[in-house]
Amino acid sequence: MLSSILLLVAAILIPLTFTGQTEGCTDPYALNYDPQATINDGSCYYAETFFTPEQYLQLPSTLDETSGLIYWMGGIWTFNDSGGEPRIYKVDTISGDIIQYVTISNGDNVDWEDIAQDEDFIYIGDFGNNAGNRKDLVVYKLAKAGIPSTGNVTLPAEIISFEYADQQSFVPNFNDNEYDCEAMICAGSHLYLFTKNWVSETTRLYQLSTDAGAHSILPIDTLNTEGLVTGAAYSAELDQVVLCGYRNYVPFIFLLFDFQDYSFFSGNKRRIVSSGMFALQTEGICFKNGYRTFLSCEKSSLDQQVFTFSTAEWTDISLISIQEFENMLDVRVQPNPVSEDELRVEVLSPTEDNLRMMLYDSSGRVLIRKKYDAIPGKKGQFFHLQLPDNYSGIYLLYIMSGNLSAREKIIIQ
Repeated sequence: MLSSILLLVAAILIPLTFTGQTEGCTDPYALNYDPQATINDGSCYYAETFFTPEQYLQLPSTLDETSGLIYWMGGIWTFNDSGGEPRIYKVDTISGDIIQYVTISNGDNVDWEDIAQDEDFIYIGDFGNNAGNRKDLVVYKLAKAGIPSTGNVTLPAEIISFEYADQQSFVPNFNDNEYDCEAMICAGSHLYLFTKNWVSETTRLYQLSTDAGAHSILPIDTLNTEGLVTGAAYSAELDQVVLCGYRNYVPFIFLLFDFQDYSFFSGNKRRIVSSGMFALQTEGICFKNGYRTFLSCEKSSLDQQVFTFSTAEWTDISLISIQEFENMLDVRVQPNPVSEDELRVEVLSPTEDNLRMMLYDSSGRVLIRKKYDAIPGKKGQFFHLQLPDNYSGIYLLYIMSGNLSAREKIIIQ
């Protein structure tokens, strides 16, 4: 067992001798950040992270079932989901009033769920599939050139129809199937769909052509989102994707960034929970400009409204000061590897009268959280961390004293 673990660690840490480059976690915000890594291998994991978006504006009652969002031509564009008019609405970003709408003359709103855009077109996804039995999944492709700067208009749309080639059963299973979908982006020359998997609380990624006609699509990849994905946005400027959703009606976002090409799950994957918001159906998300993001909820525990937040605090590494990496706590951890049920941690010079330790697994989940009394400035203080006897593998120990911290990779046999 020990030899297998050591081989695994060696594979992670030894540079790729043929290319002169090192694979590893390249995100300084991650717990397992490797400053020597030059190639992101998608292995980054993060501390539990929470946020509360800022309330931005109230939406009118006409949009009580607002779903997807885009920001275009100085306004927020959205629509109502199942059963609403086949219509997208432009909302003023100051008053929240509807100032324009576009009706699709050849469209039906069976279950509209998300909206995306490229330079020339707007795409509206009629692919909500709560029962998992739909065979009429479509995306409406609306030319931007036909939409005036002011005034309402009725326009025809091209129709992109599709089927999931991997779906075998169409027996209705309301809110209990793996072929619902509420999230879509446009990136490069394709649409990408993120499914809302009711059973596994994962999302599958599909690529769909932007060409009108009938298409059959297969999944590209799967991500464990630990919740239901209800919206997606892509920033070509940042090359960044943000998913929104909820679990037990507690909203979360999922950030995808530093990926290769359009393999969105190949890079950093960070889940952030809005723990201060409850019983909310967050349904739509979009980038405004830069890191600024809009997030919407339909009428639930709150009336329909739009929130805002910035992804910069989690993805913009220019915000990290050099001093943050210089302020490292000097520690010694023994034994390591450890086969006993206890770690001995020597802290050479704590700065506060308390010390905190957290043990994380490779998914970023906190397994142990402990606080200790310490004597500020006293050198060579020892602390003992009890380990459950059923843990084995590679973990990360995070130790904090005031504004100093240390990260130690721990091998438990």
